[in-house]
Amino acid sequence: MTVNSHQISKPKIAILLSVYNGEAYLTEQLDSLLSQSYQNFITVVRDDGSTDDSVRLIREYAENNPNKFHILPPDQDNKGASGGFAFLMEYVLKHKTELGLDKAYLMFCDQDDVWHSNKVELQIDAMLAAEKQVGLSNFPILI
Repeated sequence: MTVNSHQISKPKIAILLSVYNGEAYLTEQLDSLLSQSYQNFITVVRDDGSTDDSVRLIREYAENNPNKFHILPPDQDNKGASGGFAFLMEYVLKHKTELGLDKAYLMFCDQDDVWHSNKVELQIDAMLAAEKQVGLSNFPILI
């Protein structure tokens, strides 16, 4: 597979979203993700056993924006915040190709955040600048 220069300069990233009873917050957060100036991303979502309407909201957004959301199958296993994000990281690393990722560029998203419209663009630019400064390597760059 040939990677063009656009893919290298503007790589696809995975936004990790762990949800637990976030119905009151999710609409505003998901709308803020869809409004990003940087659009080359997939939001990988895992529900942590919600008992409210969180799952319905997530599914609705995924149905309306299938290229922006990848929902993990429900497992009703409450892993907590750190466990949920750890599970999502492992999942993305294992399924990079399926998700359309050349590299593992990850951003973490809380269900009650609202992101500025240029957040993803600013962060990916900072990560790419850091990579350029230190050279491409196998260790993570955290911004």
